[in-house]
Amino acid sequence: DLAALRGLRPELAAVRTLLYVHEHEFAYPENPREQGRVDRQLRQILAMLAADGVLTNSHWCADSLVAGARALLARVPDEVPSRTLPLLEERIEVAPVPLADALFAAARAPVARSGPVQIVWNHRHEWDKGVDRLPHLLRALTGARLDFRFHLLGQRCRATPPAISESLRWLESNPGRCGEIGFVESPFQYRRLLAESDIVLATALQEFQGLAVMEAVAQGCAPCVPDRLAYRDWVPVAARAPSFADDAQADAHALVSCLENVLRMSD
Repeated sequence: DLAALRGLRPELAAVRTLLYVHEHEFAYPENPREQGRVDRQLRQILAMLAADGVLTNSHWCADSLVAGARALLARVPDEVPSRTLPLLEERIEVAPVPLADALFAAARAPVARSGPVQIVWNHRHEWDKGVDRLPHLLRALTGARLDFRFHLLGQRCRATPPAISESLRWLESNPGRCGEIGFVESPFQYRRLLAESDIVLATALQEFQGLAVMEAVAQGCAPCVPDRLAYRDWVPVAARAPSFADDAQADAHALVSCLENVLRMSD
């Protein structure tokens, strides 16, 4: 809350400030359990107005931020100063979070694939990362008669989502398909696993840059992602599946079809 910070500490008012918006409240998917969303959105607008410059991590993040602010200000009952939106747009620039040099240094050279396709999903085990797609995804991959091993990576939250539990049970009952599970503590081991994988998958409902997928691509994985969010900034069209954000099963089947196309192009 930069506006409040500068107001409470007058000595900071004269200090030039740069606000980095890594994610924002306007494009974050709705969570029915949360309240106060409009208040958080207004605070975000005030913070940007209080800053001397604003950076975002992707063009999609910037565009959705401006579009969300425009929609909210149009609903404000009192008159909004006419320069508010132009000021926001003038201040926003795009500067993605950079990847560590080690990711590129350790990347493998392309090699002919042998054995099962190594598929990695490397995201937080939370609802906004589209975990409800995973059980459908595993079944669809099996239905496609694809020889694969599935690495279900990422940090677990306090309460394991039911879809993660279901996916883990499926993998445990299909040991030939089961790869690495959970959070990999060692950065070296994590990078090695990415380098040994063929495809990185995403099912996210919220993604403002896509660092996890970027890291895997830097290691030589081919991406396969839904055609939405920040993925549109940098993932080629051929590696983006039709998006069905409100239909987990359709979303999963579209991803599997896209994955098959990506594999055919890489052969």
